[in-house]
Amino acid sequence: MIGAKLGRGRDTALAIYYLLRVQALYRRGNGAVTRATNAAMRRTAATKEELDATGLETWHVARSVWRAKTLLPMHSTCLQTALATQMLFARKGVSSALRVGVASTETDAHAWVEVGDFILDDQRIAHRFAAFDVSANGVTRGEA
Repeated sequence: MIGAKLGRGRDTALAIYYLLRVQALYRRGNGAVTRATNAAMRRTAATKEELDATGLETWHVARSVWRAKTLLPMHSTCLQTALATQMLFARKGVSSALRVGVASTETDAHAWVEVGDFILDDQRIAHRFAAFDVSANGVTRGEA
């Protein structure tokens, strides 16, 4: 019990670090954010079997980032949160995929992370968006 709480506290501290790294990325400008987002979208998420083999509690990792957001004085967008979540999963040795989707031709867009069969979205609205599909041929719009 105490070990689990210490692990979650350590994950929250790492999540704060990754959120701050993403904030620094944003300060470098749109080019840096675009490159990081493009690379994150090209990653392939671990399968359910790979995730099960790690024994990692997916929701605990995601909640660490969501909890860290409340501890920082600055606002984090869904893209910033998704990038930090993916960084934390990478630190744990689990491959995850960042998804960006649009709901309409307006400017309504959202970002979230997928790993195994899980959609990790702190706002729980990913189902409203059609995700862009990233392939070697470029980005196309697919289904979320």
